[in-house]
Amino acid sequence: MANKKTNQDLKNKKLCDGCSDCCKYVALEIDKPENNDDFENLIWHLYHKNVHIYIGWDNKWYLEFMTPCKELDSKGLCKVYEKRPKICSDYKQENCTKYNKEPAEKKYFKTAGDLKKYLEIKNKKFFKNKIK
Repeated sequence: MANKKTNQDLKNKKLCDGCSDCCKYVALEIDKPENNDDFENLIWHLYHKNVHIYIGWDNKWYLEFMTPCKELDSKGLCKVYEKRPKICSDYKQENCTKYNKEPAEKKYFKTAGDLKKYLEIKNKKFFKNKIK
């Protein structure tokens, strides 16, 4: 049993060299905001701890929850590597922030202020004077 765990740790280290960035968030595609109510809802999300929003290079909008996988050990290695979900095994290293030095997203909003600033720059008429 201990030997199996050691082999698993070695595979994880070789694959990601101690990096577990992709195991520390969950992102879900959301509808592109189109009106004042949509943007107000996004701002509400951003008032919550560890919640971010981004626009991907595909121009799709995503809601991101910064929350680590419960299956990471204290060294950041996957405890279920051999039986990990398909979404994990399909993840390509060229998409990883460790290997790809380009930003992972087109626009990233960590705070409500970030999104409000973006809207001011985009000069969203319907949004002006509405959001405080």
